Amino acid sequence: MSRSTIGVTIALTALLLLLPRIAQGQVEGWTARRLIDARDLESFLDGIIGEHCGLAGVPGVALGVVQEGKLVLSKGYGYADVEARRPVDPGTTVFPVFSVTKSFTAMAVMALVERGQLDLARDVREYAPELAVPQAYGEPMTLHQILTHTTGLDKTLEGLLALRGDAVLPFLTFLREHPVPRVDPPGTLCQYDLGYSFAIAGHVMEKVAGKPYPELMRQLVLDPLEMTRSDFRLSRAQEPDLAWGYLQNPGDDRPRRTGRLHTQIAPAAVLHTTAQDMSHFLIAHLEGGLFRGRQVVSPRTLKRQHAAQHRPHPSFPGVAYGFFRGPGWVECVGGPFPHASLVLLVPGARVGLFMATDAVPGMLLMGRLRHRFLHRYFPETLDWGIRSDPAAGARSLEEFAGTYRLRFHSKRGLEKIGMLSPISLEMVVRPRGADRLELEETVLPISRELTRKGRDLFERTDGHGPVAFQRDERGVVKGFVTHPLLPIAVMPFTFERLSWLEWRSTNWVLLALFWATFLWVGAVEPAIAAIRALAGRRSGPARAGGRHRAHLVVVGILNLVVLVTPLLAIFPLVEVLPRLLFGVDAWVKALQRLGLVTLALDLSLPAVALHYWHRSGAGLPGRIGYVVVSLLAALFVPFCLYWNLVGL
Repeated sequence: MSRSTIGVTIALTALLLLLPRIAQGQVEGWTARRLIDARDLESFLDGIIGEHCGLAGVPGVALGVVQEGKLVLSKGYGYADVEARRPVDPGTTVFPVFSVTKSFTAMAVMALVERGQLDLARDVREYAPELAVPQAYGEPMTLHQILTHTTGLDKTLEGLLALRGDAVLPFLTFLREHPVPRVDPPGTLCQYDLGYSFAIAGHVMEKVAGKPYPELMRQLVLDPLEMTRSDFRLSRAQEPDLAWGYLQNPGDDRPRRTGRLHTQIAPAAVLHTTAQDMSHFLIAHLEGGLFRGRQVVSPRTLKRQHAAQHRPHPSFPGVAYGFFRGPGWVECVGGPFPHASLVLLVPGARVGLFMATDAVPGMLLMGRLRHRFLHRYFPETLDWGIRSDPAAGARSLEEFAGTYRLRFHSKRGLEKIGMLSPISLEMVVRPRGADRLELEETVLPISRELTRKGRDLFERTDGHGPVAFQRDERGVVKGFVTHPLLPIAVMPFTFERLSWLEWRSTNWVLLALFWATFLWVGAVEPAIAAIRALAGRRSGPARAGGRHRAHLVVVGILNLVVLVTPLLAIFPLVEVLPRLLFGVDAWVKALQRLGLVTLALDLSLPAVALHYWHRSGAGLPGRIGYVVVSLLAALFVPFCLYWNLVGL
């Protein structure tokens, strides 16, 4: 055998040994020592940020890049305070990083696990019996579920924020006043947690350590990492250096400053930090938990935190503790109101990047910068390694056709009605040829094409990973999981299959019918009758069946109240945010409970219509109209129950 043949054989053998690890998307399976040139990096990032900020109106950006334990680049762009013309300084400008806090909380939890004070598999109530957490599906809530976003809890927005610091409730009070039900079996579905369950983790940490969360986090993370400009609350020392958030007013080139917001879920969203401080965090995560000679957590613990702890499908890189995984990187993101932030780790190259912005469009910059950074310096990390199954092409694609809705909403809360808004993703899936599917949004100009790789596995042609369809116990397709269609993050998003009764278009038609009908019978028709009465003319319907007509008017008015109630919970907006984020007023909740009486009247209306048909002296058109309204009122009942418009 020739030397060249031996060389080829060795190379092919090595490749075959590596393929399984590459195909699994294992972050720890890829390594490369490729030093980044600082000048090239700065020029490259300057171009991306300058281009995006000019187009999207992002006032300020802070960046930090590290490699092999050293800070390669630390830079600020634009303004932290537009009015005062105060520039962004990577060493002093303080950004709220919102959900990046979760990665810090996860790191602290792992430190306590390492010390034997916590067990990720134990019921959280064993550490804090006072926690009123749901136990549906016969399983306890664990820290493992919390750190992987698999608790099965509903996704609620109500009461997560406060306008003033003194309006923030003690956590147990918040938990009691804003209970969240479990709507999915725990450990089965990754549903990104807005912060409720991470707040539970923070409370558990306080109980076992005997210290308040901010003090404990300083002891476990901030002090060992020498993050002297960071805090788990906005301290007075930080206020002069705060990067204010900004919104773009329509038709106005000048950004508008937003006010400060306070969170009820501190362990999920309260960290304020600088780009240079965050470089210390990046270094610790890339250097086995070591920072300047101090071991914050052990390499084994850190490897466990970065590893895939939950996969929605074997082709997905998976969810880590406090992080989400790409094929060759791990990340966490924060935002998006109005600040946005990104922590990007490429463990195989010992490279990390932190970015923070002070405006909502920064989310798009974040996704674009991450992709272009990886593509330029570490293109290997973008290879999803999805292999084809030759037998898959024999099956028809028709079983996947249908309409699907993003499961990023509350199933039991009042805000579920928001799924009817045009910005809520609803995708139609259509076959395109023998091995391709098309995903198209029903309102927004968003479409994606998929190529078949397995029976239920497809790959996105835009290069952003797999799409895995899911089946119920009968083998029928019930949904799919993918990464965000706008690639700002790599968290798995689940879409659920809809029946035609659940389609947005169907419910828009129903909503229009309900509004028109109840406005007519509850307001317009009585007004016309009153005008006629004042003019001395009595209408036919008013003469015939007066009590029946009065019943109809009452039902119409009460149903209008039910339809208006969600609007009262959302408007007026607070800093363009739905009002219910700051809590729902007691009188609005009272109206929701009144809705139960309304639904009882709706259900009684067909019987009243039958009586009206036989006993009233109204003409045929009047009787038919009464029956139609009564049937619509009866149909309004399941509509209200499905969209949570009444309080149960």
